[in-house]
Amino acid sequence: MNENPAENLMRQFRQCSSLFHRRRVHHKHSHEEGFAHRGQGRLLCLLLEKDGLSHKDIVEALDIRPSSVSELVARLEQSGQIQKSANEADKRVSNVYLTHEGRKTAQTLAETRQDEENGIFAALDQDEQNQLSALLGKLIASLREKDTLQDDEGQTGHKRGRGRHHGHDRQYR
Repeated sequence: MNENPAENLMRQFRQCSSLFHRRRVHHKHSHEEGFAHRGQGRLLCLLLEKDGLSHKDIVEALDIRPSSVSELVARLEQSGQIQKSANEADKRVSNVYLTHEGRKTAQTLAETRQDEENGIFAALDQDEQNQLSALLGKLIASLREKDTLQDDEGQTGHKRGRGRHHGHDRQYR
């Protein structure tokens, strides 16, 4: 029996997803073993990109619950990786900054993640990576449009994630 192209693509997506997940789990265990709580490395890398974020900014960027951000910040502050400071414009808001030690840790994590990401796509040359990115972008836009149309029609579907995008398009750097 011949497989139709859509079935073949779905099978390939499932295989890629499984292999990506396996590599991510291996990467996490081999490079972030000092971080007992999930997401600490992600928060450090986020602050490396944009230091001084508020809790609200972190919630939106990492697509996690406010209580989870509070826990992450507390653990990283206790370990000396970050420090909080009152926002000058609004004293009710705290901004989170990397310490010197946190910056070193975040840079190491970011470099390791970059190496990992480059390794995943090493089988594709730059043109092929650009083509894959364009095709996936087109597919994601189509899926989001269909999801929005379903929501507008009152068909909410089932939500598995915590954030507004159901956890499926989080950034990991």
